[in-house]
Amino acid sequence: YNGASRYQKLRELGEDSANGRVNELATVANVDGDHWIALIVNFELRVVHYYDSLERPINAELQEAYSWWIHQHPRNCWSSLPSLHQHDGHNCGLYAANRVAYYIDPNRYPLLDPMGCPEERLLMLGRILDRHESEVSYKHEQVSRNLLII
Repeated sequence: YNGASRYQKLRELGEDSANGRVNELATVANVDGDHWIALIVNFELRVVHYYDSLERPINAELQEAYSWWIHQHPRNCWSSLPSLHQHDGHNCGLYAANRVAYYIDPNRYPLLDPMGCPEERLLMLGRILDRHESEVSYKHEQVSRNLLII
């Protein structure tokens, strides 16, 4: 980790969190190859929020990997975010992305209405295609409150 060039961006993010340039990290992560969850790391409060639309406990391998990385930089504690329960087997990515967006700006991004999933899936596809068209290479976006969205 410390010397490998492929981890440079990850090390820089850790350094930015340690020195206060980035106070929060909001992202979604894949677990078990078929499910998406939301993670929000608040470096300032030293807490990691975890959200799973199926209300499963945190995946041990994911928690171990994030805890190891965080230990290389500031220490944090884990907590679960209040959940909207997913009633199907295929909208976890929407729920995870929505939970991250709601955490960032609940006035702009309300919690997902389960009945609105088909429309939201189309909107999300449009956002993904727009983003891909505008940025085909990896970039990160710095938004308000020293929050980094990956």
